[in-house]
Amino acid sequence: MLLKNLKKVTKREVEWRKRVFARDKYTCQEPKCKQKGGYLEAHHIKKKFDYPELKYVIDNGITLCRKCHEKTFFNEKKFEKKYIRINNKMKNYAIPKLSCMPSRRTK
Repeated sequence: MLLKNLKKVTKREVEWRKRVFARDKYTCQEPKCKQKGGYLEAHHIKKKFDYPELKYVIDNGITLCRKCHEKTFFNEKKFEKKYIRINNKMKNYAIPKLSCMPSRRTK
């Protein structure tokens, strides 16, 4: 049954995706595309399977439209350096606080 294959999406994953989209101004970051709005996906630059510690790191995410995201399937290494360069240019953008991340306690 199809429903067995559906993965439960956590609140933290939803928040990570929202922060990536907000940072990228809801625009596909592939230079030749730049689709605004519509159906967008948050892509993990470094695969979350290989780098689980980067799963919720905003700098490891980039907004892509469905068409551009499909190009990365099974070609992650080919796009990794390119998307890291694009993200490095965006470091100065304000990123909304992730509501479900524990805050640091100060004494």
